[in-house]
Amino acid sequence: MQKNEKSSFWLVGMLLPLLVFVFLVSGCAKNSVPIESSEPIVAAAEPTMTENASSSWHSVSEDKIGFPCNPPEPSTEADLTPYLRPSDYAGSLRGVAGFFSRAMDAAGYIDRRFLPLECDSSGFAIVARLERFKADGTPFEGDVRWAQEWDPFNGGEYTLENFLRGLFTEAPGYYRVLAFVVSTEDIFTEQDIEPAETQCSQWFKDGTVFLPREIADQSMTPKHRAQVLVYQFTKTSNKVFFETNSLPAKTHLERSGLAQAFKEK
Repeated sequence: MQKNEKSSFWLVGMLLPLLVFVFLVSGCAKNSVPIESSEPIVAAAEPTMTENASSSWHSVSEDKIGFPCNPPEPSTEADLTPYLRPSDYAGSLRGVAGFFSRAMDAAGYIDRRFLPLECDSSGFAIVARLERFKADGTPFEGDVRWAQEWDPFNGGEYTLENFLRGLFTEAPGYYRVLAFVVSTEDIFTEQDIEPAETQCSQWFKDGTVFLPREIADQSMTPKHRAQVLVYQFTKTSNKVFFETNSLPAKTHLERSGLAQAFKEK
């Protein structure tokens, strides 16, 4: 055997045990940290509000926390008014909130928050939790869908092959925040403001699990319109990028299962 060949075999023999050791140690570390999961929420077809929740909401309202009527420009957006049924206009905003809630439940968006609009007392916004999805727009399954942190396996199976691939080729992670807005006012987005992931996540944190009663009891009118704002981000190991060239809003709705849920609900 030539000297160079012996050197190559020696090098492979030294590196392989090291890679296996790192793989096993990383696996233990990965399994020891619980993935962030949603708090259990009992979803109601027709959102109502308890007295305690109402009191809590009023204290928040005094601080003027709400969804902005001039939010940062989203990655993409779409008009959802055609999905509303004629009967919705004869009912209350509670019924409209119920329509969106049932559709979001069907598509797996159980964890969501309601916010009043800063400029429209007869409108509201529903913000979904930051969600991880695949490059084609379909969401990941299980806890990976709601994991907040980037990982080198990009939601894939924890195997030696994926581990070695993640060491040398960093796969980006794709995330989105969906904000559904119902309002009689025009929502003009600020084109000069680039949203941060933390800002979109803060909307979720500032909201409540129920639609405030003072909004829910109001009538739905022909002036009300509905739209979805999609904020898409790409994460790597050390950076977060806001995506201006994202998938179309229609693709987000179809691949997430929301478009079909809207038609059925």
